[in-house]
Amino acid sequence: MITTHGDSFAAKLTPNEKAEYDAGRPVVRFSEVSGLNLCGVYHPHEYVTKVMAKGFELKAFLPVGNLVNIYQDVYLFQKL
Repeated sequence: MITTHGDSFAAKLTPNEKAEYDAGRPVVRFSEVSGLNLCGVYHPHEYVTKVMAKGFELKAFLPVGNLVNIYQDVYLFQKL
Protein backbone atom coordinates (compact mmCIF):
# COMPACT_ATOMS: atom_id res chain seq x y z
CA MET A 1 0.00 0.00 0.00
CA ILE A 2 1.27 3.44 -0.91
CA THR A 3 -0.12 6.95 -0.91
CA THR A 4 0.86 9.72 -3.32
CA HIS A 5 0.20 13.37 -3.98
CA GLY A 6 -1.97 13.09 -7.08
CA ASP A 7 -4.55 15.16 -8.92
CA SER A 8 -5.95 16.76 -5.77
CA PHE A 9 -2.59 18.50 -5.27
CA ALA A 10 -2.06 19.55 -8.92
CA ALA A 11 -3.53 23.01 -8.30
CA LYS A 12 -0.50 23.78 -6.09
CA LEU A 13 1.91 23.30 -9.00
CA THR A 14 3.41 26.12 -11.06
CA PRO A 15 2.42 26.24 -14.75
CA ASN A 16 5.71 24.55 -15.77
CA GLU A 17 5.34 21.89 -13.08
CA LYS A 18 1.71 21.31 -14.09
CA ALA A 19 2.78 20.77 -17.70
CA GLU A 20 5.27 18.10 -16.55
CA TYR A 21 2.63 16.48 -14.35
CA ASP A 22 0.04 16.53 -17.17
CA ALA A 23 2.61 14.88 -19.45
CA GLY A 24 2.70 11.93 -17.03
CA ARG A 25 5.96 12.75 -15.28
CA PRO A 26 6.39 13.14 -11.52
CA VAL A 27 7.24 16.58 -10.19
CA VAL A 28 9.75 17.00 -7.35
CA ARG A 29 9.79 20.22 -5.37
CA PHE A 30 12.71 21.24 -3.14
CA SER A 31 14.71 18.07 -3.81
CA GLU A 32 17.72 19.69 -2.14
CA VAL A 33 16.02 19.13 1.23
CA SER A 34 14.83 15.57 0.64
CA GLY A 35 13.84 13.91 3.88
CA LEU A 36 12.17 17.07 5.16
CA ASN A 37 8.48 17.88 4.79
CA LEU A 38 9.34 20.81 2.54
CA CYS A 39 10.37 18.35 -0.19
CA GLY A 40 7.36 17.00 -2.05
CA VAL A 41 6.73 14.73 -5.01
CA TYR A 42 3.58 14.79 -7.11
CA HIS A 43 2.79 11.57 -8.97
CA PRO A 44 0.39 11.33 -11.92
CA HIS A 45 -1.79 8.20 -11.77
CA GLU A 46 -0.41 6.87 -15.06
CA TYR A 47 3.18 7.11 -13.77
CA VAL A 48 2.30 5.21 -10.60
CA THR A 49 0.48 2.41 -12.40
CA LYS A 50 2.83 2.03 -15.37
CA VAL A 51 6.27 2.86 -13.98
CA MET A 52 6.32 2.52 -10.21
CA ALA A 53 4.11 -0.57 -10.17
CA LYS A 54 6.18 -2.78 -12.47
CA GLY A 55 6.03 -6.30 -11.08
CA PHE A 56 2.84 -5.57 -9.15
CA GLU A 57 -0.87 -5.84 -9.87
CA LEU A 58 -3.10 -2.94 -8.87
CA LYS A 59 -5.76 -4.33 -6.52
CA ALA A 60 -7.43 -1.15 -5.34
CA PHE A 61 -7.22 2.59 -5.97
CA LEU A 62 -8.89 5.37 -4.02
CA PRO A 63 -8.36 8.78 -5.61
CA VAL A 64 -8.01 11.39 -2.88
CA GLY A 65 -8.40 8.56 -0.38
CA ASN A 66 -11.70 8.56 1.43
CA LEU A 67 -10.51 8.73 4.99
CA VAL A 68 -10.64 11.71 7.30
CA ASN A 69 -7.81 14.12 6.44
CA ILE A 70 -6.30 11.82 3.79
CA TYR A 71 -6.15 13.83 0.59
CA GLN A 72 -3.55 11.61 -1.03
CA ASP A 73 -4.30 8.94 -3.60
CA VAL A 74 -4.25 5.45 -2.06
CA TYR A 75 -2.97 2.43 -4.00
CA LEU A 76 -2.99 -1.23 -3.01
CA PHE A 77 -0.73 -3.52 -5.03
CA GLN A 78 -0.03 -7.25 -5.01
CA LYS A 79 3.34 -8.63 -6.12
CA LEU A 80 3.08 -10.68 -9.32
